[in-house]
Amino acid sequence: MDRTSAGWMAVYVAGSSLLYFFVKEGLLYASPLAFTVLRFALSALVMLPLSRRLTLGMDVALLAALAASSSVVWAWGLSLVEPATSASISYFMPFIAMIMGYLALGEGLSRRGATGVAIGAVGVLLYAVASLRTRSSALGVALTLLNTVLWAGYTVLYRVIAVRRGGSVDMSSVNLTMFVLGTAIMLPFLALDPAPLRLNVKLAESLAWASTLGGALQFLSWSKVLERMRVSTATLLSYSVPAVAAGIQAAVGEPINVVQAAGLGVMVLGAFVALS
Repeated sequence: MDRTSAGWMAVYVAGSSLLYFFVKEGLLYASPLAFTVLRFALSALVMLPLSRRLTLGMDVALLAALAASSSVVWAWGLSLVEPATSASISYFMPFIAMIMGYLALGEGLSRRGATGVAIGAVGVLLYAVASLRTRSSALGVALTLLNTVLWAGYTVLYRVIAVRRGGSVDMSSVNLTMFVLGTAIMLPFLALDPAPLRLNVKLAESLAWASTLGGALQFLSWSKVLERMRVSTATLLSYSVPAVAAGIQAAVGEPINVVQAAGLGVMVLGAFVALS
């Protein structure tokens, strides 16, 4: 991995690891849909200094629809489970993304890569089963798993846009367009959202992170990594996010249980095997 790719990946990991905790706090004061609309609208404003041009096309419109729906489903699931649980189960995404990457781009997988994928999938399932404590957390786990499919979809689409549009693509413009279109797609549904929005300092703090390092820069860094790396490599490298999130949760006095820790360990082992 070259230095530029490592830098973008570091930005992504830093923004993503703490995002779960900031958004979990913010969801106490806003519904998942309302929170995501505000997050996308503010992220678009953050992107403006980097690009003032929109990149239009069916591929970018689909990217916006997938990213918006993924973000709402992810936030809904996060409201029902602990941050480390959401982070860990979300990383079932690489296994789905690798299959999609093969179908969309012909990016194959080596024998070791396939073995690592299988090991990691076992780890995710182990973690998910250990997290099924109540009816609400079962729904949270199901929503988080649904998000992995949507997330894998826009992850591969980022790569497709970078590959097929070639050197002419400006990922800053692509992300600005995605946030603008994503906000427009979600806005009409707010009329059907009965949950109130309570504006306060806690919500403002949550949105500040979720629209900057955990929003505009998180999406931009992820797209930049996918511009330079194959889907399989990029997604497996991102496994540091659930490990860091679990460490943060333990540090604030809410450690994961033994079975969850074992599941997380198996996931990391799968990534190591696939990348070695």
